[in-house]
Amino acid sequence: MQDQLDSQLRRTWARTIKMPTIDYSRNFQFPAFDDWIKRLAERVSVTLASLDALPVKILRSKGPEHRADLDDDALVALMDLAKAGIPVTWVPRTTVLADLVDADPNQWASVLRANQTTILEDCLAVCTVTEHGP
Repeated sequence: MQDQLDSQLRRTWARTIKMPTIDYSRNFQFPAFDDWIKRLAERVSVTLASLDALPVKILRSKGPEHRADLDDDALVALMDLAKAGIPVTWVPRTTVLADLVDADPNQWASVLRANQTTILEDCLAVCTVTEHGP
């Protein structure tokens, strides 16, 4: 008797509660929005790619001329040196900067110590030409 009741309940509920299956991928398409998102993604991609060259453009257009001898990769590497607290704007001269760029980060202190006299000379030279105040 219990089996018959269970069977009857299952048949009854199965007919009254059955939910329709919805394929959202076909029923909810927004082609205009999809095209807009695709164009936006392409624009963002192009913009981000152009940002790679931005630091080099800035470093080439601003600052002292002693960096003119450095190639673009070296200029980008100068940013790592600056982030580590090593001055790269007015001093040291190009040969020392090139040595620093070529060295591993754990060798930077050794390069600075090996060139300390040259770096101090560069500091004195820059102090004589730098203007202060209004």
